[in-house]
Amino acid sequence: MLQLPPLLSLQGVYPGAIYVDAASGGVSSGGSLSLEIAFVALLMIGLGVAAYSGLWRAWSRTSFTYPLGIGVMGVGLLVVAIGKLLDHGLESFVLGLGLAVVFVGACAMIWIPRVLLPDWYRARKQMRQAPRDDKFGGRS
Repeated sequence: MLQLPPLLSLQGVYPGAIYVDAASGGVSSGGSLSLEIAFVALLMIGLGVAAYSGLWRAWSRTSFTYPLGIGVMGVGLLVVAIGKLLDHGLESFVLGLGLAVVFVGACAMIWIPRVLLPDWYRARKQMRQAPRDDKFGGRS
Protein backbone atom coordinates (compact mmCIF):
# COMPACT_ATOMS: atom_id res chain seq x y z
CA MET A 1 0.00 0.00 0.00
CA LEU A 2 1.19 3.50 -0.84
CA GLN A 3 2.04 5.59 2.22
CA LEU A 4 1.71 9.38 1.90
CA PRO A 5 3.98 11.71 3.87
CA PRO A 6 2.25 13.29 6.90
CA LEU A 7 1.89 16.70 5.24
CA LEU A 8 0.00 15.20 2.32
CA SER A 9 -2.17 12.89 4.38
CA LEU A 10 -5.87 13.02 3.56
CA GLN A 11 -6.86 11.65 6.95
CA GLY A 12 -9.78 13.59 8.36
CA VAL A 13 -11.07 14.73 4.97
CA TYR A 14 -14.75 14.05 4.50
CA PRO A 15 -17.21 14.91 1.70
CA GLY A 16 -18.45 18.10 3.41
CA ALA A 17 -14.96 19.54 3.83
CA ILE A 18 -14.11 22.61 1.78
CA TYR A 19 -10.39 21.98 1.29
CA VAL A 20 -7.33 20.57 3.06
CA ASP A 21 -4.73 22.94 4.49
CA ALA A 22 -1.57 20.98 3.63
CA ALA A 23 0.74 23.06 5.83
CA SER A 24 -1.09 22.39 9.08
CA GLY A 25 -2.73 19.13 8.08
CA GLY A 26 -6.15 20.40 9.12
CA VAL A 27 -9.38 20.81 7.27
CA SER A 28 -10.59 24.37 6.77
CA SER A 29 -14.22 25.20 7.35
CA GLY A 30 -16.46 27.50 5.34
CA GLY A 31 -15.95 30.36 7.83
CA SER A 32 -12.22 30.66 7.22
CA LEU A 33 -12.78 30.25 3.50
CA SER A 34 -15.19 33.18 3.66
CA LEU A 35 -12.54 35.25 5.40
CA GLU A 36 -10.02 34.41 2.69
CA ILE A 37 -12.50 35.30 -0.06
CA ALA A 38 -13.37 38.55 1.75
CA PHE A 39 -9.68 39.46 2.05
CA VAL A 40 -9.09 38.94 -1.68
CA ALA A 41 -12.33 40.82 -2.44
CA LEU A 42 -11.21 43.81 -0.37
CA LEU A 43 -7.88 43.88 -2.22
CA MET A 44 -9.73 43.84 -5.54
CA ILE A 45 -12.07 46.60 -4.39
CA GLY A 46 -9.05 48.65 -3.31
CA LEU A 47 -7.53 48.29 -6.78
CA GLY A 48 -10.81 49.34 -8.38
CA VAL A 49 -11.17 52.39 -6.12
CA ALA A 50 -7.57 53.43 -6.83
CA ALA A 51 -8.17 53.07 -10.57
CA TYR A 52 -11.52 54.89 -10.58
CA SER A 53 -10.33 57.76 -8.38
CA GLY A 54 -7.25 58.35 -10.51
CA LEU A 55 -4.64 57.36 -7.93
CA TRP A 56 -3.57 54.61 -10.33
CA ARG A 57 -3.61 55.84 -13.93
CA ALA A 58 -0.96 53.71 -15.66
CA TRP A 59 -3.60 51.20 -16.76
CA SER A 60 -5.33 53.83 -18.91
CA ARG A 61 -2.69 53.44 -21.63
CA THR A 62 -4.46 50.26 -22.72
CA SER A 63 -7.78 50.06 -24.50
CA PHE A 64 -9.34 47.87 -21.80
CA THR A 65 -10.85 48.96 -18.49
CA TYR A 66 -9.73 45.92 -16.53
CA PRO A 67 -9.00 47.65 -13.17
CA LEU A 68 -12.52 49.04 -13.06
CA GLY A 69 -13.84 45.55 -13.72
CA ILE A 70 -11.58 44.12 -11.03
CA GLY A 71 -13.23 46.45 -8.52
CA VAL A 72 -16.69 45.31 -9.55
CA MET A 73 -15.60 41.68 -9.36
CA GLY A 74 -14.30 42.39 -5.85
CA VAL A 75 -17.75 43.60 -4.83
CA GLY A 76 -19.23 40.38 -6.22
CA LEU A 77 -16.69 38.26 -4.33
CA LEU A 78 -17.49 40.13 -1.12
CA VAL A 79 -21.18 39.29 -1.63
CA VAL A 80 -20.17 35.64 -2.20
CA ALA A 81 -18.13 35.66 1.04
CA ILE A 82 -21.10 37.03 2.96
CA GLY A 83 -23.37 34.48 1.30
CA LYS A 84 -21.13 31.62 2.48
CA LEU A 85 -21.89 32.62 6.08
CA LEU A 86 -25.69 32.56 5.71
CA ASP A 87 -28.09 29.68 6.21
CA HIS A 88 -28.87 27.39 3.29
CA GLY A 89 -32.10 29.04 2.12
CA LEU A 90 -30.65 32.52 1.81
CA GLU A 91 -27.17 31.31 0.86
CA SER A 92 -28.19 30.19 -2.64
CA PHE A 93 -29.81 33.51 -3.49
CA VAL A 94 -26.89 35.60 -2.19
CA LEU A 95 -24.32 33.37 -3.90
CA GLY A 96 -26.22 33.69 -7.19
CA LEU A 97 -26.37 37.46 -6.80
CA GLY A 98 -22.65 37.59 -6.03
CA LEU A 99 -21.76 35.44 -9.03
CA ALA A 100 -23.91 37.68 -11.26
CA VAL A 101 -21.97 40.72 -10.03
CA VAL A 102 -18.70 38.87 -10.69
CA PHE A 103 -19.90 38.20 -14.25
CA VAL A 104 -20.76 41.89 -14.74
CA GLY A 105 -17.28 42.74 -13.43
CA ALA A 106 -15.70 40.35 -15.93
CA CYS A 107 -17.61 42.10 -18.72
CA ALA A 108 -16.56 45.49 -17.31
CA MET A 109 -12.93 44.47 -17.70
CA ILE A 110 -13.45 44.70 -21.46
CA TRP A 111 -16.05 47.46 -21.86
CA ILE A 112 -17.88 49.98 -19.69
CA PRO A 113 -20.48 52.48 -20.92
CA ARG A 114 -18.97 55.94 -21.37
CA VAL A 115 -21.27 57.41 -18.74
CA LEU A 116 -19.77 55.12 -16.06
CA LEU A 117 -16.14 55.94 -16.88
CA PRO A 118 -14.28 58.34 -14.56
CA ASP A 119 -13.96 61.95 -15.75
CA TRP A 120 -10.16 61.87 -15.75
CA TYR A 121 -10.23 58.80 -18.04
CA ARG A 122 -12.60 60.45 -20.51
CA ALA A 123 -10.38 63.56 -20.53
CA ARG A 124 -7.25 61.49 -21.14
CA LYS A 125 -8.88 59.59 -24.00
CA GLN A 126 -10.43 62.85 -25.29
CA MET A 127 -13.94 61.42 -25.19
CA ARG A 128 -16.85 63.78 -25.52
CA GLN A 129 -19.74 63.24 -23.22
CA ALA A 130 -23.07 62.95 -25.01
CA PRO A 131 -25.37 65.96 -24.58
CA ARG A 132 -27.85 65.45 -21.80
CA ASP A 133 -31.58 65.73 -22.27
CA ASP A 134 -33.57 67.85 -19.86
CA LYS A 135 -36.45 66.29 -17.94
CA PHE A 136 -38.95 67.07 -20.74
CA GLY A 137 -37.02 65.30 -23.48
CA GLY A 138 -35.60 68.38 -25.25
CA ARG A 139 -31.96 69.18 -25.75
CA SER A 140 -30.41 71.77 -23.49
